[in-house]
Formats: sequence, structure tokens, C-alpha cells
Amino acid sequence: MYRVDDVNPAMIRWARECKGYTQAQVARRSGLAKLPAWEAGTLAPTPRQLNRLARVLDVAERHLSDDKPPEQPLPIPDFRAFEGERAPRLSPDLRKTIHVCQLRQEWYHDYALEHEHPVALVRSASLCDHPATVAATIAERLGFDLAGRGASPADAMQSLIQAADRTGVLVMVNRVVVNNNHRKLSTEEFRGFALADPWAPLIFVNAAASKTEQMYTLAHELARLAAGLTALSNSEPELRPNARSEDVWCNAVALELLVPLSALRSALDGAHSASAALEHLAGTFRVSPKLILQRLRDASRQERQEPLDGGERDGHVPHIRTWLDRGAFDAAAAEYNGCDDPAGTTSGGNFYDTTIARVGRRFAFALIGHTDEGRTLFRDAFRMLGVRDGDIFAKLARTVGIRP
Repeated sequence: MYRVDDVNPAMIRWARECKGYTQAQVARRSGLAKLPAWEAGTLAPTPRQLNRLARVLDVAERHLSDDKPPEQPLPIPDFRAFEGERAPRLSPDLRKTIHVCQLRQEWYHDYALEHEHPVALVRSASLCDHPATVAATIAERLGFDLAGRGASPADAMQSLIQAADRTGVLVMVNRVVVNNNHRKLSTEEFRGFALADPWAPLIFVNAAASKTEQMYTLAHELARLAAGLTALSNSEPELRPNARSEDVWCNAVALELLVPLSALRSALDGAHSASAALEHLAGTFRVSPKLILQRLRDASRQERQEPLDGGERDGHVPHIRTWLDRGAFDAAAAEYNGCDDPAGTTSGGNFYDTTIARVGRRFAFALIGHTDEGRTLFRDAFRMLGVRDGDIFAKLARTVGIRP
């Protein structure tokens, strides 16, 4: 029996991992039970088996005989690396997630041209604008304030998602690839990304992080959209000294949006201990003590860099600098730094609520309604929603209110 001896076992393994399949999954999908031997190099496939394998793995047959994987250009700018560093390679799970979101955005862009208006938030600011001014503008456009944040970080995150959704931003929050619970996303690889488009701005948030981390990521990506930037990032509130200037600016906007400086100063009035103040501030703003600590440090640096106000000239020292100068919060940091709320889910209680959360209610409503009218093919809608049959689609349509 003739076998294709020039097949590279390493390339077979690469192609399988790019699809996110295990050897057992490939065997179930194709009946190719000899795959482990092919990857080990102890046996070569026949031409017919190679053709079937290439179709299952969605790769050209010729690539399975190459010496190394083909170059894969980045789908969007990658800001995960710091200045002077090379960005890490994208995992198949992350690459797939970006690709699916780009397909959804492309569809919604065409839909919005007919049914919506451009989203005013996108490209409404520049990196030269003061972060506090930009944060205030975003908060005003979204209608996002302390009074509407609810009682917990989860409530606050949901409030921010809904506010962005009302404004026209597509917010997709997921911890797996599409709807595949066997392909979990890693927070070590990325926290989120933004795809800037005036007609279909899209933010993806990695839901494997805690609720307050998710909220920070969403705020950070809203700032990125305001500046008109498309990028992948893994930003946290505490930035390294060699962080990109764009991330420094987005970080400042995000912190001000979540914990406005004026409200922070007011909330510090009457605080008697750092630990009590941290608990009070975290509860007031529905964020973690860890984020509060970083906000205080950021605000203190801001006070030192900007001109003194009239109160300080008269001998009054701002609350934030007072607390930090005496080391109170640094002492409390040992107890609170690193503490956060547990990682959340994107679920509203069942599969259908979870699916809607994963693609965003605005997008789901538009796509399901358009498909129900016969203007989008069901197969395309199924692919973008991550579902496989009409019964599930019908229940999703009832979930978003398209069908009774």
C-alpha cells in the first residue's frame, strides 16, 4: 500500500492543535484512528487518509509536508508586548476568537449601515486629550454613574455592559471559544480586545477573569474605542514602567471612569484607618481593594505632576497624598493586594442566556431578527451564534424577544 512518506509529523500535530482538537476528537470526526502513529512518525498516511485529514483540519495538504508552519499574520495589532519586546504568539483559541468576532463585526457593520447610526463614542478623543476629560465624556455618553452600579461588582459589570450596549457598542463576554466549553480562554494570554469601527464597534472581554477585572478590561477597551484604536491587550491597572503610551493613556481613562477622582476624595473624608478605607472604597465603587490601591497610587502621581490648586496653596494637603505619604495604604496592601472576587461566568442561568451574553444582546437581537425575516442565511447565523440547529435558534429568538 502506497503511503505519503514525506509528511511531517510535527506539521500534523501543529495543524491539529491550531483547530483545538485532541487526537480522539479527530478520530471521532474522521475515523482516522491511526493519527497517534502519524504524529509519532511511526506510520505515514495513505493519500486518501491525508486528503481526509487535511479537510478535517482545514489545512492545505502541502502544508503537512512543510518543514515549519506557514507565517500567520496577526489579525489585529497586538499590544500585549511592552516597548522593546516581541509579542507572544497567538494561541489557536485566541486566533479563532478574534476571527469569529471579526465575522460578527463585518455582518453587523452591513446591518448598521441600514438600521443604525454611527456610534459617537468611537474616535471621539485623541491620546492628547486629558484622561479625566475623556472618562467624564464616556461616562456621560453611557449614562454610567455610581447610583446605577448595583450592590456588587457583578451588578456593576452588568450595568457597564448594558450602558455600552445601549450606546451602540457590541460587548461580547466569554471564557471559551464560541460555545465550546472544552476550549477555555486564558487570562495569562489576554484580557480583551477592541475592534474600532464607527458603525460596529466591538469589545471582547475574557470572562475567565474576576468581575472587577472584567470591568476594568471593559473600561480600558472603551477608552481604546474612544481613541479609535483596534488592538489586543492584556492590560492590568498596575502598568509596568515600559508600558506602551497608548496603554498608559487607556489605563488612566479606565481608572477615572471606574473611580472618579472627585468621588474618591469625597469618599476618603472621615476615614480613620487604611483597612477600613479600602473596604469602604471598594464597596462604594463596586471594585476590588486591589484596584482601589492602584487608583490611589495613580491619583497621587497625578497630584504631584499637575499644578497645585488653590486649596493646597492655602496649606490644605489633598487627602490622597496625605494617606499615601504616611504609608497607610502601603501597609494595608499586604493584606489586600492580590485579593479579588472570584472569576465570574457569562451565564444568566441557562444555556440560552449564556449564549446571548457571549455574543452580546444587541448583536443577538439584530442577527436573530434579520435571520427570522429571511434576510440572513440560517447557516451563517448558526455559525456566528455558535449553535447547530433550528430548535436552539428558536429558543434564542424567544430569549431575546423576537418570537413569543
